[in-house]
Amino acid sequence: MSTIESKGNTNLLNKNGNLVAVYSGKELPLFQTWIEFEGVRYASSNISDSRADFPSSYQGITFYAEVLNGLGILLQVVDDQYPEQYSYQQPEGEPGYYLAYLFSIETGHINGLFFEYKIMKRKD
Repeated sequence: MSTIESKGNTNLLNKNGNLVAVYSGKELPLFQTWIEFEGVRYASSNISDSRADFPSSYQGITFYAEVLNGLGILLQVVDDQYPEQYSYQQPEGEPGYYLAYLFSIETGHINGLFFEYKIMKRKD
């Protein structure tokens, strides 16, 4: 087990290749659930559906976690630089995009997602 991030009120650990949030001394293995319908997987908010642990390592991605107002928030920040032909779009000093997941501070179940993608206008 190794520490990924330890600032704020929530620590993130890599435990056997999966993300574990530690909040108020409680380990919360982070996981998502899904249902399958006609061969297509759909995200599910039902904790009893099929489960997949959240992997702790992706190339070029940094994770952060915090609990605010009783909601667990996991940020997945993409640090990769844009390809040169799109470098004019790269926000200076900021990630190109991030995903914010909501997770239960009782179970670790990821049950919400917010996505933000930044594009700067070209200066011609």
